[in-house]
Amino acid sequence: MERAPVADRIAVLSASAAVGSLTSISEPIATPLDEWMNSDTSRTLFSGQASSDWDVLSAAGQDAEQPPDGFLDGYFGSSPSRSAGLTQFQRFIRRMESAGSATILDRLKEVWTEPLDGAARAEMDLEKHLWVLTALQLQSVNEATLPSQAAFSQLLRFPPLGCKRKILQLYGNLAEVYLLSAIHPHESVTYLTNSLTSTTTPLPHNVSTLSSSIASNPSLPYASSTIDHIRTTSLPTLVPSSSIPLLLKECHRVLAPGGILELRLIDPAPKRATTGPILREWLEERLMPEIESSFCCTRPNLLVPKFVKEAGFSLLVPPGQWNNLTQVLKFPAAPGEGEGDVDAELAALVGRALWKDVWGPFVEGDGGWWWEREDVVRECREFGTVWECGSLFAFKE
Repeated sequence: MERAPVADRIAVLSASAAVGSLTSISEPIATPLDEWMNSDTSRTLFSGQASSDWDVLSAAGQDAEQPPDGFLDGYFGSSPSRSAGLTQFQRFIRRMESAGSATILDRLKEVWTEPLDGAARAEMDLEKHLWVLTALQLQSVNEATLPSQAAFSQLLRFPPLGCKRKILQLYGNLAEVYLLSAIHPHESVTYLTNSLTSTTTPLPHNVSTLSSSIASNPSLPYASSTIDHIRTTSLPTLVPSSSIPLLLKECHRVLAPGGILELRLIDPAPKRATTGPILREWLEERLMPEIESSFCCTRPNLLVPKFVKEAGFSLLVPPGQWNNLTQVLKFPAAPGEGEGDVDAELAALVGRALWKDVWGPFVEGDGGWWWEREDVVRECREFGTVWECGSLFAFKE
């Protein structure tokens, strides 16, 4: 089958680049994740059913439910072929996306009941991070006036491809995979993970898993030109900095012509000009020793775009964009005290969660997180400390 032009293939990009308009609802969001967990529309992670041919959707049968017209318009543009009912999990995600900033902030600030067992804890952590990702989408919408984002959004108006795409999530938080499955309910999604621990956490029918470590050998267990979209949110921690170019070349190899590479990058340290001495000392004592001993890339927003171009990719940015990133979101380390700014407080919580998800495992000691120290938070307000989170999209010619 002849492949579609690159412009047509850009419709596979996920909601981190652009999402549809979000409307508020008056009632609190209280839908439990286990409502979908216990449904018949899921199966178990690491169940030994990883698909060899990516055709994992066939298990749902020809009568599988489809999302209604308009549900995914913000991601794909309207398409009559995507009309019908919603699965329970898609309804859950839809309600999350319909929540306003105040509702999401309440959910993230809520004190959740401590689970009794590990399985319940995993489900709770998963739901919490889904709320974080939903808030991240709101932040992306709020920044949609940026010239780079406005230009990029024009590309998303192309109609989607008619054939099933093969999407690969490289490691990262399981919640990223859940969101991918809801955004692309009719695509084949594979989750490549380095976890060898079995869990009862279920996955949607369009998701399969494969366990493989690339820490010592940055090669991907896939044939050349077989994947349409590769996505990762934790690239700087997957391999040592010197091996990132090799891993990106592997991504280029396995992507089909016109295939998309999507990266989300957050630096371990905040923007240098906004960092005070107390926070800098905390980072140097608690974080940087482990990062440096692991030889991780400490400035991914600056260096990774260069590595991506050297690997043979073409970047999806307007001409003249100095940092080669599609979008840069700035998350305040701490909102102004007593301001009551819901969006600023939500942005701070999202920035902390994204940072913790990527760099938290490298923090040494048991002295808590930097935002749990009043002197650090006070300094961050004084210096206007911000973390930068960049989105990068590139394609293979």
